[in-house]
Amino acid sequence: MEETTVKETKKSTFSDSVRSVWQIIRPHRKMFFLSVAASTVLVFVQLGQARLTQALIDHISAGRIRTFAVTAAGFFALIGSAALLHYLRQLTAGKMSAGAVRDLKCSVSESLLNADYREISLESSGNAMSTVNQDISAVGQFLSRGFSNVFSQLALALGTFIYILCMEPKLGLISFVYLPFGVWLTFCVNRKMAGYYTEMAEESGKSLSVVEQVLTQIPVIKSFLMEKHARARIYKSYGHVFQQQKKTAAWGILLTFLVTTTLQIPRLTYFAVGGFMVIGGALSIGTFVSLFDLLAYITQPVTSLPWLLQGLNQVIASVRRIRRLQELPSEEKPEEVGRCMFEGAPAPCIDIQGISFAYREGRRLFRNFSFFQDEPGITVICGPSGSGKTTLLDLISGLYRPECGHISVNGEISAVLQDTFLFSGSLLENVRLAKPDASDEEVTDALKKAGAYDFARTLPEGLHTNLGDGGQSLSGGQRQRIGLARTILQDSPIWLLDEPTSALDPETEQIILDVIEQERTKKIIIISAHRQSLIALADRKVML
Repeated sequence: MEETTVKETKKSTFSDSVRSVWQIIRPHRKMFFLSVAASTVLVFVQLGQARLTQALIDHISAGRIRTFAVTAAGFFALIGSAALLHYLRQLTAGKMSAGAVRDLKCSVSESLLNADYREISLESSGNAMSTVNQDISAVGQFLSRGFSNVFSQLALALGTFIYILCMEPKLGLISFVYLPFGVWLTFCVNRKMAGYYTEMAEESGKSLSVVEQVLTQIPVIKSFLMEKHARARIYKSYGHVFQQQKKTAAWGILLTFLVTTTLQIPRLTYFAVGGFMVIGGALSIGTFVSLFDLLAYITQPVTSLPWLLQGLNQVIASVRRIRRLQELPSEEKPEEVGRCMFEGAPAPCIDIQGISFAYREGRRLFRNFSFFQDEPGITVICGPSGSGKTTLLDLISGLYRPECGHISVNGEISAVLQDTFLFSGSLLENVRLAKPDASDEEVTDALKKAGAYDFARTLPEGLHTNLGDGGQSLSGGQRQRIGLARTILQDSPIWLLDEPTSALDPETEQIILDVIEQERTKKIIIISAHRQSLIALADRKVML
C-alpha cells in the first residue's frame, strides 16, 4: 500500500512538472507551434530525400541519364528545403526559449519580493541563486535545443518506420524485432537516473550556499582561525555532490552500453537479411541503400531518446526547484493578517493589541503582548539578548506577522537595522534610495546629521565612490551611519532604530544621540537598546 502511494506521488510529481513546462511554454505557443510545424514538414522532406536516393541509384544503374539529372535536381531542392526548415525550427525554438527564460526570472524575482519574510529567511540564498541562474538556464537550453529535438526525432522515427513497412514490411519487422526490448531497457535505466538528477541539483544548491557563506565571512573565519573548519565544510558539501555524480555516471555508462547495443543490432540484422534479399533478387540495390539510410532515422532518434529524456529529467528537477520558489507563501494583505493602517488618523500612532509570536521550532517570544503610542517621543525597548527586541521592531515594520492579535500603524516607517546593507553603487545613490527625488544638497545634509559626511569626503571619489556589493570596504560603524542618513533623508513620522549606536565610537555616538534628541518632539521613535546612553533618552521604557 505504501509502495503504491509512493509511485502515485512520483507520477503526480512528474505530471505536475510536465504541466509546469507547458505553462512555461504557453505564453510563447505561437513560436512553439511554428517550431512543431517546421519539424513536421521536415519529416516529409527527409523521407522524400530517401525516396529520391533510391530513384537516383536505380536510374544510374539502368543508364537513364536524363531521368537521373531531373531526379538529382529535385534531390538538391529537398536539401535546400531541409536546411531552411532546420533554420526555422531552431529560430522559433530559440525565440520561445529566450522569452520563457525572461518570464521565469521575472516570476521568481516577483515571488521572492512578495514572499512572506519568515519563509524567505528560511530559504538558503545560495540555493535561491542556483535556481535563478543554473536551473532557469537549464530550462532555457532544453526549450531551445532538446525540446524541438525530442518532437522532431520522434516524428521522423515514426514516419520512417511507417514508410519502411510500406516498402518492405517483412524486412522492416525482422530488422526492428529487438528495438522495443532495447528501448525498454534504456527507459528502465533512465527512470533510475531521474531521481539522481533531482538529488544532484539539491546537493549542488547546498554546496553553493556553503561556499557563499564562507566567502562572505572570510574576515570572521580568519579572525577566529576557522580555516580548517571552513575547508572541511566546503569539502564535505562537494563530497556529497561528488557521490551523486558518481551514481549518475555509473548508470550513465550502463545507459551508453544499452544505447549502443540497441543501435547496432538492427543494423546488423538489416545487413544480413537485406543482403540475402539483394543476392536473391528480391530487393534492388537502390532500395537496399535508401532503406539503410532511413534505418538511421529510426535507430538514432530511438537510441538518443534516453539522452533527450535525460535532459528532460534535468529540466524536471530544475522546474521543481523553480516551482518551490514560485510557490513560497506570499505576504497577505495587512488587514487580513493582523496589521493595518488607520483610516483618517490625524497623527502617527502604533497600536499593538494582544499579539503572540514564535519562530518555528523556537520558544514563544510574545504572548498576549500589547503596546500603544500616539504621541511623539522616545520609547526604548530593553531586555536581555534573545528577549525579542529586534523581533518586536520587525513585527511593527511588517516583516513578520503575529500569530494572533493585531498591529495597527498610521504613518510611514523608517528603520535602521544593526546590519545595514549597501547596494552596489555610489554612496550618494545608496542614501538616495530613501528618497529618489532628493537633491545632492538634501543627501549631503542627511549625511552631516548622521555623522557620515566627514568620512564620506575622504573616500577616493567622495560621495560618488562606488561602495561595491554590501559596502564591504566600509566599517560596520560607517555602514550604520549611512543607514541612519537614509532614515533622516526619508523623514518618516515613525523611526524604528535597532541598536543604532552599536558599532560607533563615543564621539560619533554622541552625534547620533543629538540627532535623536532633536527629533523626539516630532516623531515616534522606538529604539531597541543595550547601551545606557540610549536608555537614558527614554520617555518610556518597555521591558521584555
